[in-house]
Amino acid sequence: MVRSIRASKSGLKKAEKKFNGKDCTQDYLAGAANCTRQTVSKFFAGVAIDRRFFLSICDELGLEWREIADLESEIDGGEGGVNTQRGLYIPNTRCRRLWGRKDLVEKVLSRLSDPQEPSILALSGSAGYGKTEAATQIAKTALKNNTFADVLWVTARQTELVDGRISEENQYEVLNWNRFLHEIADQQLKCPVEGVHQRLKEEKLLVVLDNAETADLESILSKLNRILSPSRALLTSRVKTKPPYVGLIPIEGLDITSSGELLKDEAKYNEIPILENISNEQIERIHKLSCG
Repeated sequence: MVRSIRASKSGLKKAEKKFNGKDCTQDYLAGAANCTRQTVSKFFAGVAIDRRFFLSICDELGLEWREIADLESEIDGGEGGVNTQRGLYIPNTRCRRLWGRKDLVEKVLSRLSDPQEPSILALSGSAGYGKTEAATQIAKTALKNNTFADVLWVTARQTELVDGRISEENQYEVLNWNRFLHEIADQQLKCPVEGVHQRLKEEKLLVVLDNAETADLESILSKLNRILSPSRALLTSRVKTKPPYVGLIPIEGLDITSSGELLKDEAKYNEIPILENISNEQIERIHKLSCG
């Protein structure tokens, strides 16, 4: 029996339409399909995944798997095969264009390339400031520039923060060092946990930890820092990280010009005429109310 299946191009369009209509996250879909978010990302990237997960994802989306699968290119051997596609685990961007972040992206890329900088950098800022989108652009550009051999991307679960801390009822969902290490080893590097250090030493990899505020950073950062060189790490977090070996990069709201361009572009794309012709005074008011 074929153990691994990927979606066809036409199948992906159907799956994406269903997914967008459900208004849920890849994390939610992964939980419902009893697989990892990385497996869901591979599904939407048209990469072969284990047959049982493929069928489960299709079932959760309300799709007939035979209409989605690329049956002419089924692959035997499962997910354990070697995959040469770089950046496979970088999530898809949610916006069509990253507004007002060019300088930030260039700044972070420069610091990631500087051997004098800390091995771990952290994008820190309030919710809605586009930290994940910026990190996605940084990761893709780093691969394009061959700054890193590949990107390993781990997303901590989005849990409720109370007074800047994870609420007690969500403690069981916290990403700790062991879970973090196993996700990198099993899902991405395809190596034993004991081999992660060697891989990070042999190849210059970029490890991204998204939503880091909902992870057990005390158990992750100190251990990760010790095994990184020459690889590097990038965090996104709503809260500022305190260890001296982490370089903090605050991310602020958009400037008023970028805010206006973003608003008008979205209005045009979504066909909202009243916003397409918005005045500068109205843009200034919206920018002030939204804090950029």
